[in-house]
Amino acid sequence: MPTLDQTIPAILEKLHIEPINSGACYGDWIPDPSGGELESLSPATGEPIAKVQLASLADYECVMTRAAEAFPDWRMVPAPQRGEIVREIANELRLRKAELGALVSLEMGKILAEGLGEVQEMIDVADFAVGLSRQLYGLTMHSERPGHRMYEQWHPLGIVGVISAFNFPVAVWSWNAMIAAVCGDCVLWRPSSEPPLAAIAVQKICNRVLDRHNLKGVFNLAIGPADPIGAALVNDRRIAENTARIPHPYGIADAKEWIGAVNAQSAETYLITIGGETVGACGLDIRGGVPEIGYWLGVPFWGCGYATEAARAVIDHAFGDLGHEVLTAGARISNPASRRVLEKCAFQWTGVRLTRIRAINSAAPVDRFRLDRGLWRSLKAWGRVRRVA
Repeated sequence: MPTLDQTIPAILEKLHIEPINSGACYGDWIPDPSGGELESLSPATGEPIAKVQLASLADYECVMTRAAEAFPDWRMVPAPQRGEIVREIANELRLRKAELGALVSLEMGKILAEGLGEVQEMIDVADFAVGLSRQLYGLTMHSERPGHRMYEQWHPLGIVGVISAFNFPVAVWSWNAMIAAVCGDCVLWRPSSEPPLAAIAVQKICNRVLDRHNLKGVFNLAIGPADPIGAALVNDRRIAENTARIPHPYGIADAKEWIGAVNAQSAETYLITIGGETVGACGLDIRGGVPEIGYWLGVPFWGCGYATEAARAVIDHAFGDLGHEVLTAGARISNPASRRVLEKCAFQWTGVRLTRIRAINSAAPVDRFRLDRGLWRSLKAWGRVRRVA
């Protein structure tokens, strides 16, 4: 019977875990990421297992850029072929279930049966996604035009961000990543820093499958400290250009201006967080007399419904707690996703107005919207707007 000291090296070897591992990957591993070094310790013994070189903001942006470059090609791969790749990942997980389950147990502290169960859940979700790849149905509808038909077709969103907690090191990723992949989306995974080796092992399994198909950038990994991530998302031009008041680049003076408005009680801002990490913000600006709602969300989290949930909570607060009668809002005409958020919150379109956009230092056409307290309360009473806890 091998001892624990003999078993651990064998597990790490079969999963290709090195004594020191890169924590940033877009299909190719970034050599020597510059975000510092993390040592993964066994919670049972306190002994070191292996080390991870953490991703810096520059490494994060490199991974994000490569994922964005991979998306146009990946979305054009037929869905059943995407499903075949996910099926191959499931088979690789079956081959390494014992080792990966043991690593989850070793690194996170679960009993072995739960570690193996987590990997089995990954396999089950992947099998489900394979079937789903042939069931991405859309409606076919009649048209008033002779010899003409209409149909709906669901399109991929882009890059799906996955943040997983320490207590489910691998299963939560699979719930999102396998479904996203067959739907044509690329995935950027930011796992908990407490059990990082399991994420590296999974990424290496995915890389082996994708390498057989000459694909990169579909599954991506960035392991790094939480503190700078929120600032990186705020300072992303892809976000700033879709807002009126976030400048680019975003400096310390801009942060002080925002804090000053909050302290002067001329604005209320609430952070949108996932697992304790800031991914966006939503709030009210009352400097113009009539309160205006605004929001931003980090690129990896677009299309997940977070902005809508946050906006509904702020609307409830504005009408219920603060007693406002009317709210206004705006969305650049080039930003249909922001317009959908407002429409799902029952805002009514009132026209188009040129508005100065700080990120481009110029004016741009902005759709203007208005929401009355009476309409909001009526729609909630009728069940047309989901209540926010």
